[in-house]
Amino acid sequence: ARGLHAHAHAGRGAGGDHVAGHQGHELAYIAHDLGDAENRFALRYKDPLPPGETLTQREEQVLQLMAQGLPNKQIAAKLTISQHTVKFHVASILAKLNAVSRTEAVTIGARRGLILL
Repeated sequence: ARGLHAHAHAGRGAGGDHVAGHQGHELAYIAHDLGDAENRFALRYKDPLPPGETLTQREEQVLQLMAQGLPNKQIAAKLTISQHTVKFHVASILAKLNAVSRTEAVTIGARRGLILL
């Protein structure tokens, strides 16, 4: 972010101060927005499992099967549970990992060493 901000102030010269200044402000806002996005990303992945909360053994099994790309129906058949129960486990996994999708949950799970790919 500093590079963009510093670059925004470079190049101001005679006659170009207004334009360079305007572009400088735009670049500063862009740099600020990028910094905010980085902070949101870091906060999101900093600690997706609250202290003392972990995935249950069954949730880890479901997550492992999700990593294999299996849909709920096939996960249910493999684990001999209902599709409704699989949906419940998937929702719990997404919540505990602070994930918005199955793909994101698998990615976080792999990074955290919860599953093997």
